Amino acid sequence: MRTLKLFLPSLFTILASGGLAAKTASPLPDNLLLERLDYGYGLTEGPLWHQGYLYFCDVGGGTAYRWQPSGPTQVVVRPSGDCSSLALSAGQQLVMAQQKARRVAHLKGDGTQEVLASHYQGKRLNRPNDLVVHEDGSIYFTDPALGLSEDKQQLDFTGIYRITGPGQLELLDSTVSQPNGIAFSPDYRTLYVTNSFDREVLAFDVDGHRLSNKRVFARISADTGAADGLLTDSKGNLFVAGPGGVWVFSAHGDLLDKIRIPGLQTTNVAWAGSGEQDLMITAMDSVYRIQWQPVPAKTKSLDYHKILNSYAGRYRLVSGGRLDVIQEGTQLYLREAGKEIELLPEPGNLFHSRELDIKLEFERHPNGETTGLLLHQDGFKIPAKKFPANHNPG
Repeated sequence: MRTLKLFLPSLFTILASGGLAAKTASPLPDNLLLERLDYGYGLTEGPLWHQGYLYFCDVGGGTAYRWQPSGPTQVVVRPSGDCSSLALSAGQQLVMAQQKARRVAHLKGDGTQEVLASHYQGKRLNRPNDLVVHEDGSIYFTDPALGLSEDKQQLDFTGIYRITGPGQLELLDSTVSQPNGIAFSPDYRTLYVTNSFDREVLAFDVDGHRLSNKRVFARISADTGAADGLLTDSKGNLFVAGPGGVWVFSAHGDLLDKIRIPGLQTTNVAWAGSGEQDLMITAMDSVYRIQWQPVPAKTKSLDYHKILNSYAGRYRLVSGGRLDVIQEGTQLYLREAGKEIELLPEPGNLFHSRELDIKLEFERHPNGETTGLLLHQDGFKIPAKKFPANHNPG
């Protein structure tokens, strides 16, 4: 178990509606305790809290894991079919959306997997991505074609489906370009679905199990990244994984707050503990926990910038030359010829510049320290090693 603790002040946003100031209280406390519980994976996804353990997927790593508060993280299933979402069925069995296997399956007590859905009208599903269980036990899931080449795509649409039993599959909607995260409102009368690269949250009215009145519920105001997994709290607020952290919207679609995780694309969220005590977050190679508790004022911003600060420093290119990366607050800059050039975050450890046609991809050791970077320029990837903090190359 590897844990890094950061203290993050929440960002409160005052919104205007119809020209009138409409101040809606953020559901977040003034200070949040962010813990990095584990790291070093390919792409973490699908967090699920169950009986005191955090289950999550490593997409591309072909494994589902179980993190425990004490002791090492354990393998739950391998191969996992590149699962990207986990949920509990009405019978308390683990249900998996499996992108590589292109199906939804549940893990039986003997370790075998039973396929719940793999085809629609005789054609293979695209890449099931996220799922949620309705209060009646039926399973809703999204089926985008993210990462699926056209020659392998048998369906000519991407869909939102409902499973009522093994092989019993109902298509609910086929109009969303890349449906991704999926969640119900507390009363199950509204279904929320993220549309990935449009960075928007869509809402549908649910009547029985029919969807209607599709509408844009909220938008993520970012230039890069994607709207990913999401969930609601008991008041109907939405917590949406996306670029730079977790975006918090009211039940009316107003942006209330943002939990910042600098430089990272978050992929999904889940509640843990009793009630809505802790928020579990998957983001790139790591798993995080937000504790809903105040922290002492003297430690309010302690280590808030630690992730970005680890990127800042001086780097020596193997081709010769030097790069100076500096940090100012929550922003990174590249110092070039006496000028500070803004670096903008992309998913993972990648940053780009609007002024220069380059990207910087930072390399981190499993202990969290940054050891070097790759300079992406003119189709080449040029390695650079980071100088130690106490080194003065002149």
